[in-house]
Amino acid sequence: MSKVVKGILIVFVTIVLIMLIGLGLGLYYFNKIINSSNIEVPVIEVQEIQENVSAYNEGEAVELPEFTEDQEKALSALGIDPEKLNEPATQNCIVENIGEERITELMSGKEKPGITDILKFKKCF
Repeated sequence: MSKVVKGILIVFVTIVLIMLIGLGLGLYYFNKIINSSNIEVPVIEVQEIQENVSAYNEGEAVELPEFTEDQEKALSALGIDPEKLNEPATQNCIVENIGEERITELMSGKEKPGITDILKFKKCF
């Protein structure tokens, strides 16, 4: 291999390594920021979830629990109007994007919303 090709290969490998390290650090700090937020997800009893799903299936809007001031600020920071969450069109969009099973997991407190959930949720606003 000529010296020029070796030099190009070394530069290319170095750039790829820097990009991978940057991506890894970015994901690490993003995860750290997401997990360090003290935003509590409201926990709803399973029976209430089943009633809400039944009401949703009948075409009714589901009344969500009141948000704390911190939760409202967090939603607003994400560009989400908390008042729109009680609108049937918004709820339909959320169920279509996230799915009933995942919503049940999140609302019961078994799971915390991840970045994928947030991105799917954000599509409705």
